[in-house]
Amino acid sequence: MHIIANFQQSLGLNAEADATYRLAVKLKPLITVPAVVAPPDFRVLFVFGPTAGNTPIEYLIEQASFESNIVTLLQDMDYDVDRLRAYANVVVNLISDVDRGHAFLAPAQALVERLGGTVVNHPKTIAGTSRDAVARLLAGLPGCRVPQTRLYQSAELRDLLHANSPDLPTYPLLVRPAGTHGGDDFEKIENPAQLRAFLSGHEPGNYYLIPFIDYRSDDGYFRKYRFFCVGDEILPYHLAIDDKWKVHHVTTSMATHTWMQDEERTFLEDPWRVFGLAQQAALQRIRDAIGLDFFGIDCALDRDGAVVVFEVNASMLVHGRNQQFPYKTEAVERIKRAFHGLLARLATTSTD
Repeated sequence: MHIIANFQQSLGLNAEADATYRLAVKLKPLITVPAVVAPPDFRVLFVFGPTAGNTPIEYLIEQASFESNIVTLLQDMDYDVDRLRAYANVVVNLISDVDRGHAFLAPAQALVERLGGTVVNHPKTIAGTSRDAVARLLAGLPGCRVPQTRLYQSAELRDLLHANSPDLPTYPLLVRPAGTHGGDDFEKIENPAQLRAFLSGHEPGNYYLIPFIDYRSDDGYFRKYRFFCVGDEILPYHLAIDDKWKVHHVTTSMATHTWMQDEERTFLEDPWRVFGLAQQAALQRIRDAIGLDFFGIDCALDRDGAVVVFEVNASMLVHGRNQQFPYKTEAVERIKRAFHGLLARLATTSTD
């Protein structure tokens, strides 16, 4: 039933998906992924919100010595908290996208507080990680360069454009609909006419405007680094290199350029050769300011050595599909091991 509901949701059949999710929860309150050992070392309860933009966990919970139990959170639905608590040595809140999951955060907070115990990525902390909130939070951090992202309603944007308002960021700027990730509907805008055209091609909604930072390296290529913060650890995930500003690993030509792969391999083996003491300190400041237990950082280095912060949130994907880049496997597995270790430590703490 959960699979059917997910499919309905993907087709935009929200009312039908909601009804199916409710039936699924009644028939089977938890989706369980067994541990690879019996009995499991401990149990983790993952709180999932349909349509809410969740932390992807499929890879992270594979081959685990803990049992994973996923509860689908539906608004105004009553849950047997005493029963759920039996599956919750640790609770992990998966709702991670503030724009898509805002309505779920208060119910999620209420549920995890009723459950008690240790919570990873508490909904109250997630609530402060929208793109604009993160930009404000990190503004002025030593060693960081953080474009000040602002959120606008489409009608507000049109009014500002019509009035030629000085409140708009200077061009060039980046625009994207709130709640989107990756390169979908994410464009560089050079002038007001292009922004009007972008808005006219999209449904009314909320949009982020982001000052564009030219982060090209001296050789003319753009480099985007991704780290994951897992507890106190900061671990490299990938380096994407491209000759275009909108860099996503899957759309680059890295599969056909040995020198790019060699550079990524070197970074993954020892990221602190690229991010020196000053840059490592900047990443630690970001980790401490955000305050989550598990999240990703997308960033670059400008020509002065500052860490250019693009995105910081718990919605980033860790996956093991690295057939084209087998040298990535160890770095990815390291993140998974760190995630398992984090949960194990917290489970031990919760039972002491």
